[in-house]
Amino acid sequence: MLRTEIRKEKFTLPGTEDSSADEMMGLLKALEEESISLLGYSVPEKETPQVNDNLLLDALARLGMEILNWKDVMLYKVEEENKAKLAKTQEYLLADSPPRWVSYPEWRETKIASYQKPIPPFILEKAIQLKKFLPSVEIFVESLEENPDPFLVAKHKKGSYDDQIVYIDVWDEPHFKQV
Repeated sequence: MLRTEIRKEKFTLPGTEDSSADEMMGLLKALEEESISLLGYSVPEKETPQVNDNLLLDALARLGMEILNWKDVMLYKVEEENKAKLAKTQEYLLADSPPRWVSYPEWRETKIASYQKPIPPFILEKAIQLKKFLPSVEIFVESLEENPDPFLVAKHKKGSYDDQIVYIDVWDEPHFKQV
């Protein structure tokens, strides 16, 4: 899969286009009350849906920001990592005096504040727009060592153990082409 084949998609949350977090909390409370009165079902405390479960996706929908198709990104990452590993293995096998061990390139996640390479303006604009709209979001750059095509990644805590992760965009680092 080529980087340019990664599909982009707009995410929308049904029924939340005009809802604030308070309205969403009210809707969840009303739903819980109706489930008790009409169905006799009480949502266990730890299973109660949390409003912040979809804050990142809601923010992206409200901003009209496209995201990368998760399956395409995963396929691309696996293919690129395998290509890099194959190249390293071939280099190792063809060397006159091969090293005792080979280190393979891995995908690395770097907080945007610590990222040491230039980031194109169209990527920075998206990161700033999202951070302004949802200050609790964490912004990262994810890249394969020795691969010049990083991803802009947003993470938001859904719960104590769970993060919501969205791939926002990817760029061609040497040329800063938008894909």
